[in-house]
Formats: sequence, C-alpha cells, structure tokens
Amino acid sequence: MLAVGLTGGIAFTWTLLDRWIAPGMTRHGPWVSWLKAGAPDADPYSLAAMARRGEIPMTPPEGLAFFASRDDAGSALDTACHYEIAGSMPPARAWTMTLYSPDGRLRRGPSGRSGFTSAEALHDGPRLAIQLSAAPQPGNWIPLTVDGRMVVALRFYDTPLSAEAAAPDAGRLPSIRRVGCP
Repeated sequence: MLAVGLTGGIAFTWTLLDRWIAPGMTRHGPWVSWLKAGAPDADPYSLAAMARRGEIPMTPPEGLAFFASRDDAGSALDTACHYEIAGSMPPARAWTMTLYSPDGRLRRGPSGRSGFTSAEALHDGPRLAIQLSAAPQPGNWIPLTVDGRMVVALRFYDTPLSAEAAAPDAGRLPSIRRVGCP
C-alpha cells in the first residue's frame, strides 16, 4: 500500500508539473507565472516547477517571468506555425523574450537567435509585434527551426508589477496569435 501511495503521489506531482498547472501558478491569457517562486515563502510546487525546468526564479524585487506553451486560442505552440506576439508591454526597465523546448532547453533558430530584448525590438508607438516563423518576416522576427513544440518565456526586469500585491491582468500582457500553419 505504501508503494502504491508513493508511486501515485509522484505520478500526480509529475503530471501537475508536466502540464504547467500547480498550486501557486497564475494564468493571464496564454501566459502562466509563479509569482512567488523566488520569494522566501514560495510554495513547494512553484519551487519544483522551477527546478524541473532548471530555472533560477527571480525574486519579486528583480522582476517577473511569464511562460506560454499555448496561443490565445488554446492550441499548443508549434514551430511549424507562424505566430505574432503583439500588444503593449507592461512598464519595466527591460524585458526579454526567449524560446525554449518544452523540456527547458534553449531553442535556437537557424540563425542562432533564440529571442529578443527590449533594446533590440522595433516599436510602432506603444504597440510591439514580434513574429515567430520559419519563413522570413519583416520587422521583429525570431526564426524558427521546424522541429516540434515550443515555450515562450517573457521576463520583465525591475518592473513595478513585481511590487503589486495582485497579479497583472491578461490585458497588460501581449497576445499570442497563430497567423497560419503549413
């Protein structure tokens, strides 16, 4: 009975972490975050999720990190498709957008590029649009290698959001729209 209980508990926890759902996680449209993962009072599931991905969580004064493995419609992000990540970014001293494989490995495109920073991105006023596609795109473009699923990490550094008691609403984060798939 002890072996069954132990095996069941491990399988349940593994499934929670594998599916990006766990206590302490907040969802904002397609974006998920463990807002207290770097805090001294972080819950064990948040810590386990970060450890499983091999990520060192930011503390609340440093900033916030959000992850998306699905688009706005709820479909899994696939490197064979073309996506547009667009909208206004919340206030922050700097932000980065990086692509990963679902198991946490950095996903580099054919050019070796794996993301964008706020210093590199071209803005159209307050609106920002970044294209993720295997085919060349005008403007802000992250080239993809067609080989499976991906996760987008969006990190905000030195942001007033980290000082807010409540999590930011989905309207303050960019949308992820599938433009097309071959």
